[in-house]
Amino acid sequence: MASYVRSFKGLCQECEKQFSMAERFCTVVNLDTKGFEKDKFEDGSLNRVCCPYCNTEFTFELPMIIFSLNMKFACLVDPNLDVGVAHSTKAPPHILLPEGFIFRCVRYLEEAREKVRILNSGLEDVFIEYIKLISFKDEDALPFDERNIVFDSKDGDTYRFTQIDYNNRVLREFKIEFKDNDIPNAVINIKNSLSGKKWHKLDRISLKEELSCQNTKMSL
Repeated sequence: MASYVRSFKGLCQECEKQFSMAERFCTVVNLDTKGFEKDKFEDGSLNRVCCPYCNTEFTFELPMIIFSLNMKFACLVDPNLDVGVAHSTKAPPHILLPEGFIFRCVRYLEEAREKVRILNSGLEDVFIEYIKLISFKDEDALPFDERNIVFDSKDGDTYRFTQIDYNNRVLREFKIEFKDNDIPNAVINIKNSLSGKKWHKLDRISLKEELSCQNTKMSL
């Protein structure tokens, strides 16, 4: 499993002080194998560091790849991903996987964990992002990023979401009633257009942009 030891300068988002780190950071997680990286990815402790000044723990975000050949899924985590880019983007050319996969690009490791939860629940992430889009106002999200409301689970027609901060602390929990047949055709068309040949940045903001580009008459 790819990982490396390197010295970094970290900036604590709590006390805003810089500090040096020399850690063994993971850059690849294979979800088909058992081991240290997969376990820590699933429990949210992967690449966690602690600020020596205020003792705040947070995820040290760096480019990495999470994939499963069995689930035909791959997710590129890129903290430098431009949030203004339209909903498809390119992964680094050295990352090669078979066609027919679900390819996603996200900025934060927690978003990658959300994508895996959605997949394991047998759901489509484009539908989950639509539910977020119509259920939450932008002011429901924290100023640092508009994508901190993440899917947790589904039970019948009840979807559960949590709102987290940059330290992955749960701020609020939500239960939303939504019937699957209420997904509009415009969103279904977007889902069908995700061919598996490109890496897509798919969240509620990029979904809103894509729907606007299609000149739909939906009220969002």
